[in-house]
Amino acid sequence: MTRATGILWAVLLCGSALAQGAKPVKITFPSEGDREVWIGPAKDPGLFKDPVAANGTSITLDAPADPAGWVLYAHDKKSGNVAEKLLAEAAKTGEWKVLPTEERRVFRMEFHVTGEGSAPVSSAVLKAKIGAETREALLTPADKGLANLYNLPAGTLEVVVQYKTGEATKTTPPQSFEVKLGSGVPAPKTITIADKVETIPEESATKPADVKSTETKGDTKDAAKPREREQVPAPNPGISFLNLIIGLAVIGGICYGIYSYVKKNPKQVEDVLKKAGLGDQQAQIDSDLPPAPAQPQPIKPIVLGDAAPAAALTPIASTSAAVANPRLVRPDGSIVLLSEGASTVGREAPAEIVLDGESSVSRQHARLERTGDAVTLSDAGSTNGTFVNGVRLTGPVSLKVGDSVQFGAVAFRYEE
Repeated sequence: MTRATGILWAVLLCGSALAQGAKPVKITFPSEGDREVWIGPAKDPGLFKDPVAANGTSITLDAPADPAGWVLYAHDKKSGNVAEKLLAEAAKTGEWKVLPTEERRVFRMEFHVTGEGSAPVSSAVLKAKIGAETREALLTPADKGLANLYNLPAGTLEVVVQYKTGEATKTTPPQSFEVKLGSGVPAPKTITIADKVETIPEESATKPADVKSTETKGDTKDAAKPREREQVPAPNPGISFLNLIIGLAVIGGICYGIYSYVKKNPKQVEDVLKKAGLGDQQAQIDSDLPPAPAQPQPIKPIVLGDAAPAAALTPIASTSAAVANPRLVRPDGSIVLLSEGASTVGREAPAEIVLDGESSVSRQHARLERTGDAVTLSDAGSTNGTFVNGVRLTGPVSLKVGDSVQFGAVAFRYEE
């Protein structure tokens, strides 16, 4: 490796770091009000995270550098309406002036799924469709029969509930509900299952265990919001700009340090790159020889943490039509690849698949067994249970493509 090649590596590292900058977008409202804003993937409007409180007439958000595929949303808590704007359009001017005609969605609809005697069901899967959009909510005992669907377009919503009665899996007849703008938080809708299903005793069904109450002075309209929607203070534009300048200065210092080190120690850098397997590839390029084909590496379980707003759940294309790639996919798009053999799911090590920070997951929660393309799931005596398609496991189950899988309150979808 030449000295020029080492310097090129340093420049590429600097360019990669600087490319991650964000672009500010100012959102302006026609009047003051109690609102919240967020950025979500265009392919999955029902998926949202990290809403920011907006109580004045404007607020500035740091948007992704590449606006393609993202949408700005603004929720007016008084009307219950949600306005939307393609981020790519707002990024052209750096501002979105919210108009009443852009309010095309209803923030939340609440459903109570009950069985015999109006008792909440223990487990089920609520599936809904409105226009070209779909929603799905997995009910576990911790939900106490309560399911919420978010960011719905105005129109007719068709809902079914999939449940287990005895050894059979059934689905309720479709029921239609009107999603109307400007009605505030709609009254809860009740769906009753006529068959005999497992329910929750009345004394333990007063309030879902995983719902954080925000009641103040008799106001309970936000009591059923999920934890991830806890509001955070609006960012200060001046502080955000100062942080950006400091961050760029730090990155510049690191890049200059790398450049200086490479320039003064080309031999040491060459040795390090060779140990990492990069030196041989560079030698092949310098001699105009094609690089040797990369050897396939064993697939290991990975869990992608929650960072920026995640893309919709999209099947990942396999590199070979003849080889399956079993995996678990979370609603935010993060993936857990399943290795050959046995893997333990738990809240912490020594589990092979660690769901860190998830209080509803036991230390040794479940066991996944992969043999070729077949994957078997079983519960490992967990406290909050392991579920497939809303049914709590009492023994090993073979997973099929599209199955809903849940460890405690952590939901996945099985794909290959």
